[in-house]
Amino acid sequence: MLTTLQKRKKLIALNAIITLVMLVLQALIIFIIFSSITTGITFERAFFLTIVGQLSTIISITPSGIGIREPIFIFVANSFIGNCDISIAGLVLLHAFEWGLVIFISILLTVKKLIFPNSKIIA
Repeated sequence: MLTTLQKRKKLIALNAIITLVMLVLQALIIFIIFSSITTGITFERAFFLTIVGQLSTIISITPSGIGIREPIFIFVANSFIGNCDISIAGLVLLHAFEWGLVIFISILLTVKKLIFPNSKIIA
């Protein structure tokens, strides 16, 4: 008898690839943000910040890990950059970019729903 993991190897591999692409894209965003305000970051450090940020969401003392991810991110970024103000500014810019992206996608989906009201893609 095959287990679910053995039956869905392609789906698990696809999930792993998509997760890796998402981590690389987030690391690229962090690298671009911090490169625009300081010179003390490499892509490897940005990728490490991404991994630490994702791992810090496991420690969810509060709903959605609010207040846990940010201090950990700032602490690690500060150890790389050496300036707390730049670390905080980078995190604020990262959150602004993430929320801007969410708002943009929401507007895009709303407009698409208004233009194509009978579309089966958007419920």
